[in-house]
Amino acid sequence: MSVPATSHQEYSVYQVTKHRCAAQGIEFGFTSIDHFLAVVGKRPDKQHHIARIDPNKGFVPGNVRWMSADERRERREAEARKEKEHAGACRAERHAFFAAPIIAARPQAHRRIRSLLRWQRAVEHEEGRYTQAKNADHRSAA
Repeated sequence: MSVPATSHQEYSVYQVTKHRCAAQGIEFGFTSIDHFLAVVGKRPDKQHHIARIDPNKGFVPGNVRWMSADERRERREAEARKEKEHAGACRAERHAFFAAPIIAARPQAHRRIRSLLRWQRAVEHEEGRYTQAKNADHRSAA
């Protein structure tokens, strides 16, 4: 297929996205470059990248658009905030469960409780290290 000179940027985006979807098992619903351009249009400029509107769906007509670098950054930050809030909620739930007063007459129960509390602290420690590493990756990428 011959590609017009004006659409080499779009053709490159089309090919890269198509291969990435095949490698990651994501649905790719465009049959040709012409179909792709008819749905998403020309790339506004080099600062725009193709993105899915709903990340849970594939690269299919109606779920794809050009997104600016600023929009992508805002979206990543919003996802990171959401993930952090979820981790905090999980941590609060674990704390409420493990910190609840437990009356146990047997020493085995006390050992089990101490073991669970050690596990809770270890998980919280790992979550903190993971969050720090992820934040460092985001700062180095920006």
